[in-house]
Amino acid sequence: MTKDFDIDDQILSLLKDNKTEALNLMYDLYYYPVIKIAFKITHDHDAAKDIAQELFLNIWLKRHQLSIQKPVKFYLIRSVINRCMNYLRDHCKTNRSPIGITARVNDNWGEESLRHEDLKRLVEASLDMLPPRCKLIFGLSRWQGMNNAEISLYLGISIKAVEKQITKALKHLRSNLKPYLSSLFYLLVS
Repeated sequence: MTKDFDIDDQILSLLKDNKTEALNLMYDLYYYPVIKIAFKITHDHDAAKDIAQELFLNIWLKRHQLSIQKPVKFYLIRSVINRCMNYLRDHCKTNRSPIGITARVNDNWGEESLRHEDLKRLVEASLDMLPPRCKLIFGLSRWQGMNNAEISLYLGISIKAVEKQITKALKHLRSNLKPYLSSLFYLLVS
């Protein structure tokens, strides 16, 4: 983690000094992960590339106004998710669904389906940000229906380690999806 913070310090320092190397370094390190997240949400390669390029360009153009905190990776992840949600919202309004759902804006069922699909993609993108072991344990628990003791035996780790990883995953999901929790709650109760 200290290596990431050293790189982040370097990026932030170069940005502050108006050095284009900051953008180049950020682009080299994070462009493909950003595109991957954008594609998981939009399911459109061109849109994902456009969103990623606009994100980096916007960072450069607004470098004096932004207050990017470390780790830079988390700032970029939050930014790309927000841009993707804006993209999906805007394309829904113009009846050009980028994710293959044919729904009219006036059709309530279509809007709920679109919101459900968007939220599902957000959850998937958020889970993809987890460390591999944490993601595996969370998946075994939630999608394979294994209890903590079964996961512990299966992976050869302690039950406490399993509990810690599941707690970490849930905390990560809550943090990343906080702006969308009201929509998620609406979908769950309706």
